[in-house]
Amino acid sequence: MLLLWRRSGYKASEMASAFPGRRAVRAARTTLAVPVASASAAEAMKAETGEVVTLVTPRRFRSVGEWYATFGQLTDSDVLTLLAALR
Repeated sequence: MLLLWRRSGYKASEMASAFPGRRAVRAARTTLAVPVASASAAEAMKAETGEVVTLVTPRRFRSVGEWYATFGQLTDSDVLTLLAALR
């Protein structure tokens, strides 16, 4: 199971709430992929998922938005359109 977290501001506790479903589908492996995360959030999520992939894990993390030139919000429709284009 691969979980791509699309919410703009995320906390490890919020991401953890998405993972109980993996037990229900009996996923052999779960990977959380996020573009940027604090080291503490990445470590906390490893306990839940087993694997966390980040592009950047900055030493001085303040917010997700500071790592983007443009940081607009996506709607559910935007995400569904992008996913459909990948099929």
